[in-house]
Amino acid sequence: MSATPIGGLGLTALALAVGLTMGLTACATDDGGTGAVGEPAAPTTIDAALAKTVTGAAGTGRATGSPITIGLVNQQGGPVSNPEFTVAAKAAADYLNAELGGVGGHPVKLATCDIVSAESQGQRCGQQMLADDAIKLVVQGGLNVGTQSLHATLDGRKPDLVAVANPGPDVTAKNTYALNASSLAGRASTPIFLDTSSRRRPSR
Repeated sequence: MSATPIGGLGLTALALAVGLTMGLTACATDDGGTGAVGEPAAPTTIDAALAKTVTGAAGTGRATGSPITIGLVNQQGGPVSNPEFTVAAKAAADYLNAELGGVGGHPVKLATCDIVSAESQGQRCGQQMLADDAIKLVVQGGLNVGTQSLHATLDGRKPDLVAVANPGPDVTAKNTYALNASSLAGRASTPIFLDTSSRRRPSR
């Protein structure tokens, strides 16, 4: 993925902020307690060194520049719900802003939109992302519905980083980048990768 200039900062730099959202839970350390019987307690602290490795952030301390707004679209509030993604994203942004100097000194601000259970709600979220000029990047959580209408509305006009891709537009839409493709989504892209690799391979 090439770095596309966005408001003086590259898409790659913005992706560092998203990297903390995706990987922060893996950077936590246990407080030594226990949860349910036989199960470890939920993590309560963050390994700072590992957090820097996950994000690639070079800064320290609190971010003090003008904010970078990232749109966050997630599915929650209905029969299928992934609220933990939004919770982790907000915690990640807070940590990035307070401890790692944000992105190039700029704090990360999240603008959220929830898809509850209807495909049409993806259109509403897409419209919200496009209507806010401050949003430079869209991050997509785990969506079981709404992907078709979301991508159709965005239509590549803002970059979309997909946390967990599903088959279809998550791996084919314009200006969309899947960070973690599901096994089904990966099957759709494998023939394209193999074909591209074979054509790039030098002849003997």
